[in-house]
Amino acid sequence: MKSKFEDGLEKEFGENGWRRTWLAINQENNIVGHADIRSNNQLNAGHRVVLGMGVDNNYRRQKIGFNLLVDIINYCKANPKISWLDLEVISSNTKAKSLYEKIGFRQVGLTEDMFRIDNISYDYICMTLNVEN
Repeated sequence: MKSKFEDGLEKEFGENGWRRTWLAINQENNIVGHADIRSNNQLNAGHRVVLGMGVDNNYRRQKIGFNLLVDIINYCKANPKISWLDLEVISSNTKAKSLYEKIGFRQVGLTEDMFRIDNISYDYICMTLNVEN
């Protein structure tokens, strides 16, 4: 997994498996948040990118996630080959879903019972943002 991730960073935009990463670093030089976009490997879907992100629990509610999202959206808007930014979020992560909606993402799908964690069922919410100028 790590090798695949690192390989994606070295690939040019548009190459199969490309990836770009943003990091949030604290004063002790530790990573406290990250976000990445990667190619959508579906046939004929090169105009869409997939977002993944996370912020350390101890650093939440400090606008780290918001700032990472703004940077990624600006990157996508500056790239005329990117039209859509897609993500999936687990239904129990209401704070993340709220942040995505605040930024402008809208829900476009739902996968019911995607995960079962400790015998509790969780849905996967699919969201998207149009980043075309």
